[in-house]
Amino acid sequence: MWRRALVVSAALGGSFSCRTLLLFSPPPPWVVEAEAEVRRTRHAFFDRASELVANLDDRVSDAPSLALALTNACAPEYDAYAKARSVLAGPTDRQRESKRRALDHPKEKSRAALPIVLAHRAGKPLKRRDYTG
Repeated sequence: MWRRALVVSAALGGSFSCRTLLLFSPPPPWVVEAEAEVRRTRHAFFDRASELVANLDDRVSDAPSLALALTNACAPEYDAYAKARSVLAGPTDRQRESKRRALDHPKEKSRAALPIVLAHRAGKPLKRRDYTG
């Protein structure tokens, strides 16, 4: 209740930050472009990983290990995807580099390809629209 009263009183008082809460403002153009690049590179990584998963799967190794091997086999596509995602981390180079290092961690690489591996092993290939990346 108090939040609503605070927002209404601030909006009536002309607070800019509260006005932005109440009124929709579109994202800046660089964000729209960065999101489109993330989508494009995610699709490229997914397509390449989907092609290679059958060749790499020996059905003996565990799924996370296979997912990491799959990501390493698709290194150029994954690197482009990680670079595109790091742009959305923040406006400073330090924030982007931190996100880039986090995406290069083996756990994160494995997480990126794990849905593809699990779907392949289940016998139901993942569709591009179902892959979240």
